[in-house]
Amino acid sequence: MSENTVSNEKIKMLLLNARSIVNISKRLELEAYAKLNGYKIIAVTESWATPEMSDAELGLEGFVLFRKDR
Repeated sequence: MSENTVSNEKIKMLLLNARSIVNISKRLELEAYAKLNGYKIIAVTESWATPEMSDAELGLEGFVLFRKDR
């Protein structure tokens, strides 16, 4: 695509107020749902997350994790 070309492609985003997304089965379900529906951006609020939790416990495969803990 050149600089002068306009794309009509839309970016799909999901906003989720999760509960216990640190549970691996819930995280895998979210990952599958996101890929199935073509989401490019996922924003998750998770009040049970703490700064002691690693990025690996919260991240989704294929996505870059940005986090802001309380």
